[in-house]
Amino acid sequence: MSSSCSKLLYPLKPSGIKLLTHVLRCLKKQSCYQPETFSNPHNVCAYLQLHLVEKYKEDFAVLFLDNHHRLLKFEKLFSEININEPIVYSQIVVQKALEYNAEKVILARNPLFDNCDPDQRDHKIAHDLQRMLSIVGITVLDYMIVSGEDAYSFASHGLI
Repeated sequence: MSSSCSKLLYPLKPSGIKLLTHVLRCLKKQSCYQPETFSNPHNVCAYLQLHLVEKYKEDFAVLFLDNHHRLLKFEKLFSEININEPIVYSQIVVQKALEYNAEKVILARNPLFDNCDPDQRDHKIAHDLQRMLSIVGITVLDYMIVSGEDAYSFASHGLI
């Protein structure tokens, strides 16, 4: 069961969502859109839809945040080539979080075929990263799967 990010943000019809997505992408190109904090799931979802969603490539990214949920760095760390290597994820994500002095992170990926339902790989990666990051005192706030018009949040479903 995925929860629509657009339903979180706006009660719009699909045509309105497409128009809004287009407008937000235009704003992204102008570097106009960045929320002050990422404590609101609506802000997180909108930001990820702008910066992560690509139709032909599956990416894994992390929002590195300070203790007040302000963005320190957004980085796409992995592409579909190595997305099945959770050990690499743990090492690199922990290294980057320490490098950016992050206190909290939001993990995210975009699905290749717009299916935001999590699979076993997602559960394993979320669990492994949560465990590894907690060792160094970093909190995982969420693991999100985000497509152009849909999203699934582990935190919203009580999985993180």
